[in-house]
Amino acid sequence: MLSFVLLLLPFISTVAADTECTKLGGTCYNYRLRRCWNDMLEGKCHGHSDRRCCLPCHLYCKMNEHMWIIFKDRACLLNKGICQFSTNYCSGSYTNYKCGGPSSRQCCLPSKMNPSWPLTR
Repeated sequence: MLSFVLLLLPFISTVAADTECTKLGGTCYNYRLRRCWNDMLEGKCHGHSDRRCCLPCHLYCKMNEHMWIIFKDRACLLNKGICQFSTNYCSGSYTNYKCGGPSSRQCCLPSKMNPSWPLTR
């Protein structure tokens, strides 16, 4: 039983230390592995610096995202990019003026060497 508790201890301390993020309604993720529909905040999650706080995206946010994809993101998509908030990880480089929505939502153009493009949501 003691060994089971010792195995869980790092997980419990990480979850408890993520309270700055969870107080905002967010969830901590490794931002290199998972994209967020909304902004990701640094410094709100315990552990490695790649762990970022993904703020929630409710119905209004998701509706906006779908409208931008349909009507405003064409230039980015034609260049094999993906529009996302610039606080998300981009393995290539961000470029402005190709995506709908606020100025922080930019086109991430993949690096030519990245076989795992695109990340999943």
